Amino acid sequence: IKKFSRVGRGPEEYVDFSTFQVNDADGGIEILERSGRIIRYDSDGNFIEVIDKLYQKARSQSFVTFSDFKVSGWYESSRVEGKMEFKYGVTAFIDSLNILSEKIITSYSSMKTQQVDGGMAVYMRIDPPYLIKHKDEVKFIMSECDTIFGIDNRGVISDKYVLNYGKYKALKEQDFDSYTNNESNFITLATGFNETERYMLFNFNLRALAPEPIERVSKGMDGKESVSKNTNVYAVFDKKKENLTFLNQPEKGTMGFKEDIKGGFPFWPRFTGNRGELINFRNAIDIITLSEENPENQFIGNLASVISENDNPVIIIVTPK
Repeated sequence: IKKFSRVGRGPEEYVDFSTFQVNDADGGIEILERSGRIIRYDSDGNFIEVIDKLYQKARSQSFVTFSDFKVSGWYESSRVEGKMEFKYGVTAFIDSLNILSEKIITSYSSMKTQQVDGGMAVYMRIDPPYLIKHKDEVKFIMSECDTIFGIDNRGVISDKYVLNYGKYKALKEQDFDSYTNNESNFITLATGFNETERYMLFNFNLRALAPEPIERVSKGMDGKESVSKNTNVYAVFDKKKENLTFLNQPEKGTMGFKEDIKGGFPFWPRFTGNRGELINFRNAIDIITLSEENPENQFIGNLASVISENDNPVIIIVTPK
């Protein structure tokens, strides 16, 4: 429909960016540079303004425009008393000098260093806050935290939901190996989630409690193959009935909702639309390959027959009932 590029090092240009969003009100494009600056353009790519980054050392990963201010999710790292300290934060701000509110937690389980064949290997687990905008509120989850927070149209942060893990709650200040051990008996919630009028869609790591772990073979930095387990399980929270339901895998080795109307592939949203649509996308080549592997599936075959491997992305939109 439209495209523009303002790549460069000038005052009205961007070098690269982490993410972007389309402004609901005017169709303008707002780009978050990896440096943390937000650059605003109108819908034709004309420069409007730059909003300076909040902190010198922090790396912003996501942002939302809300009313007359911004909300940014970020992280920063430093070495404290011989160990790596990560801080994750969400900040509501007008600009770098006008901060409305802020929520920060400290993590010691996000990184480790190890000697491998005479060199230093660095292992990182970064799970910065993920922001979603639903109606007149922004919500987010902090890593290693039991609370889902909300930000209202004044920039005030408050607790919205508290998860009671009971005896399965993670111990505080665990090291990297303890936190990433999927044989442990504690549960955590990934920061990425979605919300509709009635439901919230979550991704839990159940670790040893997962009923259907997915095994994957991968090569480490030392070249050796290892088998890892994906012990994540999707769940749906019904806000009206106030109950949480964990989902089985619709197909062995895959997660999401089963498409049981036309026989399509399992689905899980990455985004929600303004009218409650659930939205995701797939690479065209993946759909073509899936059709070749499942020749009996008429729905996937028909879809694959009308696209080429360069028709990217293939947008999937689901309207829940």
